[in-house]
Amino acid sequence: NQVALSWFQKAAEKGLPAAEHQVGLFFGTGQVVGEDHVEATRWFRRAAKQKYSPAQYRLGVAYLNGHGVKVDEKQGARWVRKSARNGYLKAQALMASLYSAGRGVGADDEAATNWYREAAIGGHAVSQYNLAVRYSTGKGVEQDMAMARKWFEKAADQGLKNAQLTLEALDATQNAQP
Repeated sequence: NQVALSWFQKAAEKGLPAAEHQVGLFFGTGQVVGEDHVEATRWFRRAAKQKYSPAQYRLGVAYLNGHGVKVDEKQGARWVRKSARNGYLKAQALMASLYSAGRGVGADDEAATNWYREAAIGGHAVSQYNLAVRYSTGKGVEQDMAMARKWFEKAADQGLKNAQLTLEALDATQNAQP
């Protein structure tokens, strides 16, 4: 609501990065105020320069998608990498995708796998699933079905439907063998 925005803006004007990030979210999502990606990006940049990981991630996404700034995939990857190195799980998962697609960085299956592993260890369910797929196919890592099953199970335990279905298929295949 408007009162919350007012308080966050006061804190943001004092340079508090979490508040700057939140004000950016208000503008980026159109909550309370009209959607304004240029203004959102301005606030994300302020917080990102203070090494606030969620804002570094959001600024990177803005550059990748052209929200409030001109598309610049290298700049986007640079900001996402900063956030990922600070342990922000969404950024780690996105770095894996960027390396997998060669978007803003050179395509690199091993680097993609390493970022999926970082996010998976942190508990990011989709990264756990993607890491499992990589172990099952040997993409960017040596093929290892035991490790694949381990990561499929972790993702399934978090309720990821694709992981649950994959485990069921693996079990059916195993049970069908003579």
